Amino acid sequence: MIEYTVRLEGIATTYLPKLEHDYLEYKHLCNIQLLHERSILKNLHTVLFREHCASLVSCNAQPFIEQSHIYSYELVLHKNKTFSIYTIIDLKENSLSIHIPQPPEIKADRLKTIIHHCFQDILCGLSIKDQYSVV
Repeated sequence: MIEYTVRLEGIATTYLPKLEHDYLEYKHLCNIQLLHERSILKNLHTVLFREHCASLVSCNAQPFIEQSHIYSYELVLHKNKTFSIYTIIDLKENSLSIHIPQPPEIKADRLKTIIHHCFQDILCGLSIKDQYSVV
């Protein structure tokens, strides 16, 4: 398992990847209001699109539950195969969950590598000093 730990203004935040039912779930536990969540999501999806040679088909943003937001994205891969990526920002629980279905063309290890580099880009973009702990 790979564990990402960063520090933001003295607050420890942890990214925990979990492979379950062909989904990689990254749950970001911290005070989400301290983060520029839209910038994070924008950077994350930009990297994913680039790495997957994918293009954005549609984007839907709608309320999920009270004080939460769900963002749903439809992607199309280079082989004209589509898959969905969605994020849940739960302000009540102070969590950000990113759900990414694993395309059959991409192995789990490769997808983890993509996400790893993606978070590096995000952290650099936010000028946060990152401290990674790889287990």
